[in-house]
Amino acid sequence: MRTLPKCEKILDGGLLEGALMGDGVSPDKLYSLDLHRASNQLEEMKPNVGRW
Repeated sequence: MRTLPKCEKILDGGLLEGALMGDGVSPDKLYSLDLHRASNQLEEMKPNVGRW
């Protein structure tokens, strides 16, 4: 199980960037953020998150 920041930290806490890198995006290609792809990755991780 994982722990992830509360929802208010999604935009300014690096969670989107981490989700994208977890989906294979290299750090130099992160911006502009693909919010749809990041959201899909977070949904995929959701069953493995024990605490938000």
